[in-house]
Amino acid sequence: MRRQAIVLVALLLALSGVTALAPAAAVVFDDVAPTTYYADAALWAGTRGISNGTGPGEFSPDDPLTRADAMTLLWRAFGSPEPVVTATPPFFTDVPAGTYYRKAVEWAFYGGITTGKTATTFAPGDTITRAEFSTMLWRAYGSVADSPAANGDELWIEHTMLGQLVGTLEQPDGFLFEGEWTAVGGTGMFTNATGSGDLHGTGNVYGVVDPDVPMGLMQLNIEGQIAYDGSEGPIEGTVMGEHGPPDFTAPGCPEWAEWRYSSAGAGQMSHLGRVEYSLTQCTVSGAVSTSEGTITFVAAAFSDVPAGSYYEEAVNWMTANGITTGTTPTTFSPDVLLTRAMGVTFLWRAAGEPETFTLNMFHIDDHHSHLQADDIGLEIGGSEVEFELGGFPRVVSTIDALRASNAGENNMVIHAGDAITGTLFYTLFEGEADAALMNEACFDILVPGNHEFDGSDAGLVKFLDFLDSGLCDTEVITANVAPKLGTPLAPSSSTDYLEPNTIRNFGGEQVGFVGITIAQKTKVSSSPLETTQFLDELTTAQAQIDQLTAQGVDKIVLITHYGYSNDVALASALSGVDAIVGGDSHTLLGDFDKYGLTTRGDYPTQTTNADGDPVCIVHAWQYSTVVGALSVHFDEDGTVVDCTGSAHLLLGDVLENEGGVPDATIQAAIDSDPQLMQIAPDAAAGAVLDQFAAEVDVLAAEVIGTVSEDLCLARFPYDGSRSEICDDADLPNGGDIQQLVTEAFLTRAFRADIALQNSGGVRIDIPAGNITIAQAYELLPFANTLFELEMTGAEVALALEQGLSNVLDKGGSSGAYPYGAGIRWDVDTTATSGNRFSNIEVKPKGTDTWVPIDLTATYVVVANSFMGGGGDGYQVLADVVADGRSVDTFLDYAQSFIDYIVEDAGGVIGKPTEYSTQNYSPAP
Repeated sequence: MRRQAIVLVALLLALSGVTALAPAAAVVFDDVAPTTYYADAALWAGTRGISNGTGPGEFSPDDPLTRADAMTLLWRAFGSPEPVVTATPPFFTDVPAGTYYRKAVEWAFYGGITTGKTATTFAPGDTITRAEFSTMLWRAYGSVADSPAANGDELWIEHTMLGQLVGTLEQPDGFLFEGEWTAVGGTGMFTNATGSGDLHGTGNVYGVVDPDVPMGLMQLNIEGQIAYDGSEGPIEGTVMGEHGPPDFTAPGCPEWAEWRYSSAGAGQMSHLGRVEYSLTQCTVSGAVSTSEGTITFVAAAFSDVPAGSYYEEAVNWMTANGITTGTTPTTFSPDVLLTRAMGVTFLWRAAGEPETFTLNMFHIDDHHSHLQADDIGLEIGGSEVEFELGGFPRVVSTIDALRASNAGENNMVIHAGDAITGTLFYTLFEGEADAALMNEACFDILVPGNHEFDGSDAGLVKFLDFLDSGLCDTEVITANVAPKLGTPLAPSSSTDYLEPNTIRNFGGEQVGFVGITIAQKTKVSSSPLETTQFLDELTTAQAQIDQLTAQGVDKIVLITHYGYSNDVALASALSGVDAIVGGDSHTLLGDFDKYGLTTRGDYPTQTTNADGDPVCIVHAWQYSTVVGALSVHFDEDGTVVDCTGSAHLLLGDVLENEGGVPDATIQAAIDSDPQLMQIAPDAAAGAVLDQFAAEVDVLAAEVIGTVSEDLCLARFPYDGSRSEICDDADLPNGGDIQQLVTEAFLTRAFRADIALQNSGGVRIDIPAGNITIAQAYELLPFANTLFELEMTGAEVALALEQGLSNVLDKGGSSGAYPYGAGIRWDVDTTATSGNRFSNIEVKPKGTDTWVPIDLTATYVVVANSFMGGGGDGYQVLADVVADGRSVDTFLDYAQSFIDYIVEDAGGVIGKPTEYSTQNYSPAP
């Protein structure tokens, strides 16, 4: 609770006409360490437009303030009021019109705050002392008379009892309790031989027989005795404890020194005590009953503030109100030059220490069962250097390091979806391996992505049950997914597995988190139950924000699996949103272009919401390679004033350095850029991964063929965003590997005339070299089978239009773009739906001649079972299946590709000689 004197200062602030500044272009200073005494003051000054610093990101805390700068800071802190200028007395001759400090000095001069260096000069370029600035500050607040020795002030004392159990407490049925406890209305965690339970100061003990049913009542005696009223018999034992420091400051006195107590009554928090100070400046003594009382104290004046000096009353006022504690407990140092750090600290304290709140969010998305480390080449020192990259044990160590460096702060660890499907770890373990590694990191929140529904609702439940079996308490939130009651995700209620939002408390601050899952893409590109509804993202998000706002929550973060461009559009359309942590689009944000990587925007991306307030947006690329660290700074009204942070690319050792870049150059690049985090994998997480990897390795090791040249991944022509080996310009006809997979399916489906494949069903590049079974299953991870469908030429042409329309017109997955074999076409994305494909030609089976498609003829088309079910918008294929014109071959599509390599391609594959997209006109 704030001291009484500061309440008086706040009242004087209001009476002085000071108004809160509207958030300006916020400035956060790079040279202000968070542990310094002036860190909060500098953040307050930078975000309130009081100080813009000395240069971009620079505050220069140790530089002395000039009189002009000091007066300008004071004037801005009071809301930059218009000066009331009169003709008399004559104004200073050395303050020219048009200078940045003219209005500030006029305001101070005519308001009686400064009399200048002489009767006619202000000396704006001179430095200012602590005594001079203190006097100006005191006058600005009305020259209040206040003594530092204000005996009898009422103070609020908050304290916490902390204790450590000595030995073990034994219950006759064998439960052994040990651990730490917190009394005074707090809670403590006990562990026993078979489980854990919560212990309250005076309250129920919960055990492992049923974690929701109390086992008995335990009371803590402050003198150390424990009594337990349990159905199986009493627990007896001794607690050795000590008090933590109370939140106690007396005007003119340093912080808490020592607190003694004595008390009686089991579980009662009534205390008689004394506060002892051994410091010469301040002697405090008194009695406290319960937690509130009266302290009598005597504070000595600073020895270097002479009685009768022009600044004596100002310093006394500042001391009594906690604005200064002196340069030592006994000295004020009036003649020492005022630094920029000192100046903003005095102003901040005088304003009542307006609080800022910082929320830290450490996040990943789209790891897609990529649990092991990979590699990456970065351009450093004019050459490419190859590093080990990522892996989930490295994600764990990075999150642990970020938690440690922000210990005691307001931290959240977030996964923005698509945790599963994509590697053999999912094929073999169906989410168990992913959940085990995620529980090593301990995520606070997970939002389901579209691929969480690849195994339908039951598959998601299986994964979430694995996740819940660990020791972490990960909340799964998504507001726009509505499972039907009685289905796997909602066996008894709609929130059995999925909550729409969660509210987290950080001290006295509440933050609301809302989950959003991409709707259309999940409905048509994954396999949810038909009864599971996916609601509109924008409408749902706004409804949730409004609900939280009505509950008094003024800081709201969306956790979305919705895509980067969608998030940017969503932010601008929503009222009340402050930040978005997203996934789905595999977007790398930051300044990585200098290393040869392609980034899509700033980290964090800053935009504005429908209210005109700032919004911070972040994504963290893909595949356990990046951990984002976002800090969002709020003012006391819950409005974002700034956001900072980095997307950390997780690097291991250098694997290859063919250019011979000096080690010192490599290390200097890493040390100078927080985006590059070279960190060892977590050992415990590595041991967990090794247990699963041993089984995967057996299958992964088998080589099935050779790739003669790189086969690049591209969902669309000219789209290299998901390729690790090709750029946009290398892909005028689309992906090599998508085309080759489609050719393989046509070859293995012996009756088929045409093959169609959705681009998103093919997941990775295949680089030149050996290809293994593991790569084949990573390439085609979704356990689809091949369907043969009898379709007219008109239905084939409609299927092409439907796939592309799903992307361009309905906001569906970019993975709906079609690839074909035995068929080719031109595409104009600027045309209207139904008119985008032209020059469609087919090559009848057994011929080498391309002819125009016959819209009335019947063709046998092979497609994967996902498309056959209408996935990715291919509704006409679902209609053909429903009409009985299809056969499920039950050929696994990954195995069919393996068979193609081994049996049809002679073990060697290379780039296709023909691409289905012949010509492509992108949207402008």
